[in-house]
Amino acid sequence: MKQKKQKCFPFIVADIETVILNNVLVPYAAGLLVVNPGDDVAAMDDQIDTYFCEDYNLIIPSLEERSTKMLVDFIERIAKLGSTHKGVKFTFRISHDSIDLMKFLASHMVEYTIKPLMRNKKLYQLSIYRKKRGNKKLVFHLRDSYTQLPNSLETLAKTLCPHLGSKGSIAHDEVQVSSLQENRAQLLDYMELDISLLGDVMLRAKSIYWTRYNVDIGVCLTLSSLAKKIYRMKYYDKNGWPIYIPSSNQDAFIRRGYYGGHADTYNPYGK
Repeated sequence: MKQKKQKCFPFIVADIETVILNNVLVPYAAGLLVVNPGDDVAAMDDQIDTYFCEDYNLIIPSLEERSTKMLVDFIERIAKLGSTHKGVKFTFRISHDSIDLMKFLASHMVEYTIKPLMRNKKLYQLSIYRKKRGNKKLVFHLRDSYTQLPNSLETLAKTLCPHLGSKGSIAHDEVQVSSLQENRAQLLDYMELDISLLGDVMLRAKSIYWTRYNVDIGVCLTLSSLAKKIYRMKYYDKNGWPIYIPSSNQDAFIRRGYYGGHADTYNPYGK
């Protein structure tokens, strides 16, 4: 595999916060940040775009409707950024609540189609399509940063960007619909810090891989695909040590020689 790219692309990091309403997770805040190679994320607090559902409470009475309006504005903003920043990749810290969030998006955002990429009940990517005249147009992909950097955001931040401080915390179980407006500043500060940390973590990880291997991790969906790309670009010697790939007929013939059997381990012990 030959090196094709001459530079790293900018990327977008984002986060969504949710609250439980009628046993369903409903998004109440969202935010995003555009990061370019070489940016100082620590000085970009004022560049984080935030959306808060209670900002719509004067015109929309229902929390679910306010949340839907907030998410539509959020996605429209991302779509606009994607059209002005060619090649931009969108990285999202998908949490353990991602399945409930996906259900909410699919059932409430009627203008869009949500297509998940999942394996073994793990969500790797959400593709967002806009419905238009019977067709679907891809707007962007939401990619989970955990598949590229498999560790907690708190640990990654301590390792890669300790100058930004530690990850904040809020009592998620105590966040109530009735207190959202009252705690607006605290909730948005918490989300903005997470976005800053994720932005700097991704920026520094991209810088490390680009400096060492000339590979932009933004083009790889998982850590294993990144490792394979680096191997094929930097270490695979096709002429000296080729990897033989059998044909379909050869593969079928070889597999007929595979049989199951016992594979037991015994640990003897005595008293």
